[in-house]
Amino acid sequence: MTAPAPDFASAIRTAAAEIGQTPTGDQVAALNHEMQSAWHIDLATGHVNVVVGGRAMSVPSAVAEAAKAWAQPDEPTITDDRWVKAEIGSSTGWRRANDPMFGIVQNIEAAHQRDLAREIAEWPNPFATKTANRTRQVILQKHDPALAARLQTEAGVRAR
Repeated sequence: MTAPAPDFASAIRTAAAEIGQTPTGDQVAALNHEMQSAWHIDLATGHVNVVVGGRAMSVPSAVAEAAKAWAQPDEPTITDDRWVKAEIGSSTGWRRANDPMFGIVQNIEAAHQRDLAREIAEWPNPFATKTANRTRQVILQKHDPALAARLQTEAGVRAR
């Protein structure tokens, strides 16, 4: 006959308080569950030992080990639920500010703008008669209106 697993929750809270920790209810429940799954009575000492992380130890030692993880700061939680405008190329959409995809979208757009700026620097003047290119004119007017105006002046074209 196997004895029912003891409830270690109060022992966890007591041991945590002794080392200056105040675990959350979820932390107590998770450690309690882990301790209940593998515990035994040390016949030499009569103390209850638990197996945590593959190692047998006393309840206070297990709490001290778990407290190391509790002390680690969690990832910062962004609670901002505003909607923000997300633009990629000529597309525009709206995303929540705390949406991880928004950061990805911003990085993609920044990379696109850097690549476009490098490419534009290599273009011949799209407003000059010999190298006229209407597509590049429009891209240039949208991306860098000041440069477009300067190139139009150099090509002798009246600014639109």
